[in-house]
Amino acid sequence: MRGITALVPTTAACPADDLRRVLENVQQAHAEGEPGARLLGVHLESNFINPQYKGSQPLENIFTPADPQAEAVKALLDEYQDVVAIVTLAPELPGALELIPWLRARNIVVSLGHSAATYEQAIAAIHAGATRATHLFNAMSPLHHRNPGLVGAALERDEVFTEVVSDGVHLHPALISLIISAKGAERVVPVSDALAGAGTTAGEFTFGGKRVTVRDGVARLDDGTIAGSIVTMDQIVRLYVEQIGWDLGETLSMVSATPAMNLGFERLGRIAQGMFADLVVLDQHLDVAMTMVSGKVVYQR
Repeated sequence: MRGITALVPTTAACPADDLRRVLENVQQAHAEGEPGARLLGVHLESNFINPQYKGSQPLENIFTPADPQAEAVKALLDEYQDVVAIVTLAPELPGALELIPWLRARNIVVSLGHSAATYEQAIAAIHAGATRATHLFNAMSPLHHRNPGLVGAALERDEVFTEVVSDGVHLHPALISLIISAKGAERVVPVSDALAGAGTTAGEFTFGGKRVTVRDGVARLDDGTIAGSIVTMDQIVRLYVEQIGWDLGETLSMVSATPAMNLGFERLGRIAQGMFADLVVLDQHLDVAMTMVSGKVVYQR
């Protein structure tokens, strides 16, 4: 009902045993071919982030790639490389630059985020093989005219795909428009960053062992930190077209073709001969009327 034909579920920083259970579940779902949206792999918004910019991530599970604790996580990444799609890391951490080519050798996309990286550190990570920025502007040092940092590097470099949390809360709509103008629709990946409260307007749920309260359209921890979002992808399409005023065709491309291109799924994201018949039908109000996966109707209003 939300028009999702494929997804990349995201994990928070967690102990290796918990991560193994997640990866096993995804691997099993792949093997069984569950009906509905495709699971393209897991995004580890991982242990290897900067505590200064952890956001709602649990501090007790954060460490550097050079820390001995990292070996257990790396072993899981190696064992389950077929179901790990993306790993987010902070490039300024000890061992991060060495980890990037190790991940790329396993066909895992490296995304830069939760980071205090300087521009130079971010560029070094891009040269090492990073091709994505996790929720640009959020949980990273701000753009400054004399210190562009990770934001400046991601906006400048053509090879970098930029995630944009598109709930109208994490980023002002004008800034979303600015990012698209700078990068082009073929390099912007709108994401929901949605947690268990997605689609709700009020209530409570748990994330990383902490209470999250949804109020006035925003999900927050008890200390006021924004904890993901509650927006859904169909709402994002309407936000881009109706509030930001962006072109409908480019908006639909950003939520389909662009993420497929970044992740290397050549048979997804376009309507053409030889592609998977994953289709979403929208009505005149941009509400989802029907969703198809592999040519089969999985939702019809």
